[in-house]
Amino acid sequence: MVRCVAAMPRRTWVYDPHSGGVKIPAAVQNRSLGETREQHFRRLRDVPTHLCRLRYFGREDAWALAFYTYSNERYEPCVFHNGSFHGTPEEAFDVGAAYLQAEPSAALRWIARKP
Repeated sequence: MVRCVAAMPRRTWVYDPHSGGVKIPAAVQNRSLGETREQHFRRLRDVPTHLCRLRYFGREDAWALAFYTYSNERYEPCVFHNGSFHGTPEEAFDVGAAYLQAEPSAALRWIARKP
């Protein structure tokens, strides 16, 4: 008599860097990187942070928006909520605010409420 047993799939361990971890030791929390707190804050104030760029195309409603990507170190074009590459500075602010919100579905709700 031959018994057929279905093979169970083997479970594989996968490393997930976003879960787990250990408590940060006090020595690591308190270590200095060669500058005081005031020097650190001064450096943060003096070094510009790239976020986005607005480019003017001759009309009040013809501005282009691009977000800075640190991974590629360049500005990437962005589409406004109306589906166009051009809009007003106020619409660009709305796009940036939706982009920076913690809840990603907020931008979809904003698009859905537009006439």
